[in-house]
Amino acid sequence: RVPEYIKNMTNPNVYRPQVVSLGPFHHGDSALLPMEKHKGRAVAHFVHRSGKPREEFLDAVEEIKVQLQDVYEDLDDIWRHGTCFVEMMLKDGCFLLEMARVFEQNGRVEDYEPDDPVFSERGCLYLVSEIRSDVVLMENQLTLLLLHKLMRIAYPDDFQVRMHELE
Repeated sequence: RVPEYIKNMTNPNVYRPQVVSLGPFHHGDSALLPMEKHKGRAVAHFVHRSGKPREEFLDAVEEIKVQLQDVYEDLDDIWRHGTCFVEMMLKDGCFLLEMARVFEQNGRVEDYEPDDPVFSERGCLYLVSEIRSDVVLMENQLTLLLLHKLMRIAYPDDFQVRMHELE
């Protein structure tokens, strides 16, 4: 987290995402809720392309749940119990990986509609700078552990090649 005294010395809004929340700190922010439906679509496409059941991804995230929770300083208790943390991590991780794929291909992805508001050339054109800005915010990041885990499940045979393509 960004220490409060630093936020108070500057404009605190520069530490808040503008388009998409990743991880628990800004999850549920009303200004960021419109992107949630697109995250759901990202999960569906990512999982479908992998040919694996969604449950396999949930189980994989569950395996590293405690490690992921430990990354977030002062994590609220709401995220420590139940399945909402694992669900959020799966959704946010798949979204970030899908966005990396879309950005890498300049929006020319075959498995989304050509006029998709996020995962298309148009979406890439209009959202790339905002999403990239949100992704690098200190309180709006996902750990590589999560992204690697999801990629290993989706692409076990060519994990290294795929990770290199996304870099």
